[in-house]
Amino acid sequence: MSGLALAGRYAKALFELAAKDSSSDKVEADLLQLMNTVNDSPNLKAALKNPSLSKKSMSKLMSDLLKKLGASSLATTFIMVVVQNGRIKYLSEIVSAYSTLMMKGRGEELAYVTTATPLKTAQIQEVEKAIGTALGSRIKAVVSVNDEVLGGIIVRIGSKMLDASISGQLGKLSVINRKAIANLN
Repeated sequence: MSGLALAGRYAKALFELAAKDSSSDKVEADLLQLMNTVNDSPNLKAALKNPSLSKKSMSKLMSDLLKKLGASSLATTFIMVVVQNGRIKYLSEIVSAYSTLMMKGRGEELAYVTTATPLKTAQIQEVEKAIGTALGSRIKAVVSVNDEVLGGIIVRIGSKMLDASISGQLGKLSVINRKAIANLN
């Protein structure tokens, strides 16, 4: 079974358990806080991928970390099951799959936004609102910066993409010019 399929199954099981006791939002916050902590610590990140670390050591590490973070009992129990089943290396994928289920439940869609310079919080909210209005849904933007964009914005939602960047427009202009030159010959 692939890591994504496995992560989806774990996330769905947790989602269903959390929905039963109305703790879905708290569990999501716990998992996101855990992932942020892992991502901020190269040593912790490496430990999760280390196959030589025993399940007992990993359980102790995760239990202490979750306790320090103030995670709910459901999130803690779930992570302990993930550790005992030897699936902790898929933590990032599980958390992502769980967040996707939560977003769908809230009627949100994920939009990947690329700009040439970092956006301020107010600008991100404006982008989310504009895209949401155009699509008729709530949007959660994941913003990245790529200086090759030159200016403007690139938005990708699922398989749809809007390229309103300067580099994209220059690329289109280049194609048009090549066609025009080819027609002259």
